[in-house]
Amino acid sequence: MTDVVRRLGTALADRYRVERELGSGGMATVYLAHDLKHERDVALKVLHPELAAVLGAERFLSEIKTTAKLQHPHILPLLDSGDADGLLFYVMPVVDGESLRQRLQRDTQLPLDDAIRITKEVGSALDYAHRQGVIHRDIKPENILMHDGSAMVTDFGIALAVTAAGGARLTQTGLSLGTPQYMSPEQAMGERQVDARADVYALGCVLYEMLAGAAPFTGPTAQAIVAQVLTTEPLPVTTHRKTVPPAVARAVHRALQKLAADRWASIALFTSAMDDTRAAAAMQNAAMQNASMIDGQPGAPRANRVRTWGLVAAALVVGTGIGAAVFARQSTSVSADAAPRYYQIALPDTAPFIAGVNGLDAALTSLALTGDGRTLAYVAETPAGQRIALVRLDRGTRTVLIGTDGGYLPTFSPDGQSIAFVSGTSLKKIAIADGTVTTLANVAPSFGVVWATDGRIYVGGYAVQSSSVVAIPEAGGVPVRVPTDRSDVRRLTAVDETGAQLIGQTQTGETLVIDTRTGRSTVVPNVDGASGLTVASPERLLLFRDSSLLAARLDVAGARLVGPMTSILTNVRREAWTGQAHAALSKEGTLVWASGGDASVAQFVWLDVKGVLRDTALRVSAVVSSYALSPDANRIAYSVIDGAGRVTLRVADLRRQVTDEVPFEGSLEPREWIRDGRALTAMLSRPNLPAKQVLVDFSGASVRVDTTTGVGDESRDGTMRCIDRRDTLLLSRTTHPATQVVVDPAGGFWCRFSPDGARVVYKTDAGMFVASTSGRVVDSRVQVAPAGADEGRWSEDGQTIYYRNANGWYRVDAPTADMRPGGPPKLLFTGRYLQALASWDRARDGRYLMLQGAPPVRLRTLNVMTNFPTLLEEKLKAAK
Repeated sequence: MTDVVRRLGTALADRYRVERELGSGGMATVYLAHDLKHERDVALKVLHPELAAVLGAERFLSEIKTTAKLQHPHILPLLDSGDADGLLFYVMPVVDGESLRQRLQRDTQLPLDDAIRITKEVGSALDYAHRQGVIHRDIKPENILMHDGSAMVTDFGIALAVTAAGGARLTQTGLSLGTPQYMSPEQAMGERQVDARADVYALGCVLYEMLAGAAPFTGPTAQAIVAQVLTTEPLPVTTHRKTVPPAVARAVHRALQKLAADRWASIALFTSAMDDTRAAAAMQNAAMQNASMIDGQPGAPRANRVRTWGLVAAALVVGTGIGAAVFARQSTSVSADAAPRYYQIALPDTAPFIAGVNGLDAALTSLALTGDGRTLAYVAETPAGQRIALVRLDRGTRTVLIGTDGGYLPTFSPDGQSIAFVSGTSLKKIAIADGTVTTLANVAPSFGVVWATDGRIYVGGYAVQSSSVVAIPEAGGVPVRVPTDRSDVRRLTAVDETGAQLIGQTQTGETLVIDTRTGRSTVVPNVDGASGLTVASPERLLLFRDSSLLAARLDVAGARLVGPMTSILTNVRREAWTGQAHAALSKEGTLVWASGGDASVAQFVWLDVKGVLRDTALRVSAVVSSYALSPDANRIAYSVIDGAGRVTLRVADLRRQVTDEVPFEGSLEPREWIRDGRALTAMLSRPNLPAKQVLVDFSGASVRVDTTTGVGDESRDGTMRCIDRRDTLLLSRTTHPATQVVVDPAGGFWCRFSPDGARVVYKTDAGMFVASTSGRVVDSRVQVAPAGADEGRWSEDGQTIYYRNANGWYRVDAPTADMRPGGPPKLLFTGRYLQALASWDRARDGRYLMLQGAPPVRLRTLNVMTNFPTLLEEKLKAAK
């Protein structure tokens, strides 16, 4: 005797005697029990414990009362329900007979009269329930019992009770209701609010099976079946059985329409349609046959042709307990007028999709497709860490590529045989056939990669040589600076395969056409801050704003849009800070994208010295590109990038809970408060001008931006300034700003003075260093942290330096006054926090200020649309 039977027997000892298990389905296990009070056998159904835990007893039992009120000759009544020692159960009569499923297993096809009669009896029950406001949601042969030759519908409304009781929690578990062969397309797409037309569809499937001997859609897996439900038209029932009356065939055909609006509006209309006179049926059938044959289907005129442009929701089908995230094998041939098709691919639990991050922890576009649309590469989270994985869309195979550890920005070679990717500070490639990995070049954190047919790989965001775009030979070699007239290009995509023209974007949202032959970069106006770009063709530009995919016609030669930006898709995953969205488009017209909406919501949080989150300082619903904490820890200066791509400097007063905006024509991104909080160093960016260091002065009656004073930091006594550049690091006296001392001829960044001004800490590509500022020349310098260390900050006593390296925060003893090195760095804590231009700060009392973004996305399904250009052209034409 099982534990469940023992628990039931004990809890229900005064009402039922539980005898044995009769069977089990996706929602419940059925037991034969004896009703002690009424001296009768009953079917006692117990919800599976995991489902009951999600629903909760009180809500489920409250909702199930609705079904108990249904009284109809063809509805099996609900006799009882309750909670037995935490087990949710309901009780129904035991029917002396068999289910429709059992009869179909025995006879395969039913006589026409029997099939039509059963359909009408079930339809009568459904029509009655619909008029009471109850939808069954799970009509199938298993739920139709044959009692004395008549059909009885069982489990009526149980699905409704489960859905209503589960609410959002049910959705979060991945559960959906229905059985693949009889599930309406809207149920398969995860819509919780369905109406009577879902039951019309299911009953049409049952009638189809009784006549044809098989359901309209069959397959080896639930995934394959649901894929057909969403994308394929069923064969006419007369294909299987020519004796089916035309009126019945027509009624079935309309009941099985993909769009609910195209089905019979009610069960009554469906069942009555089968009673048309033979003459009328013959005339109408002939008219339908002559009108058109769409994909082999007798149906409506071409203007009413159904296109399944609904997004598939991954589901766990309660009726079978089988995961129904859809994977459909697709043809790669594209017809000019072929209809787009949506489906989903399921990813392994051990390799879900994640947003690949670069060395700055910036989440980047993490999908790529071969030109023929057959193979998808994505960034996966595996037990071994972040790697590149492959999905063959034409075969259904999935492979994690060994040797791609830490890989991001996957990019296929023009022939589709290799993948370039960035890992750490290296650009690498892997041959798909044999897994050979080759390191091509050393690169700084990258934001975009394009592999062109000219034999070069273009990388955006490369900063070592003061260039934002470099070209690297596909066989490997020294990066060559692309002579663009812009140094702030980050994201890249290609206009065509040759690499002669690229589309680039700056961090502030400007979109550029870059001619790699002449080096000329031209701003495309009226893009309005859209980001995460990709290109459909040399004449079509695709970008993202918030979480929507936008498109417009593009005049490449004129660097201008022709017509408005038009929304094509919504709910595409868009990452914070970088604004990049996860989508890839193949040359032949397949689009793959990740769902998840806009993640550009961040909050400033306080961490203690152990890295434990203690409090939220400020919540910001925008992309934060940089920030700095005032010396008294009462103000945060931060810059945000709005939907139009404008960067605005704000100052939040944490005590008064007031935020002020600094009006200025240009993008100001804060770096460091100086002069005891009366001024702020910042980076200024303006269109067509190189970025420069400026001073934002808050000491007067109004805020003043001094664009002539370039300063990275200023000593507390106000006597010295450091000017940090990639090509050199300088010190100067404020009394003699023209007299400058070279600290490091190799360059440096993020210079910060110690509290006493005697030392300065700064970073280089080789690591973090501390230099003395005594005298007119620098006496010496000491390396205190390895490569990757960034944004060093001093303790209040000047004896310790704190810094960040990727997702870890460290402390290291500062060099002594005579520049003797301290001990080795020590890890304090790790954590995933957004990295902006200036991306963390530390209050004098030891608290850490971090920028916390939306949780990292881990997806086990990705969306696919074939023949995307058809949809694109229709949308653009409609907008025009």
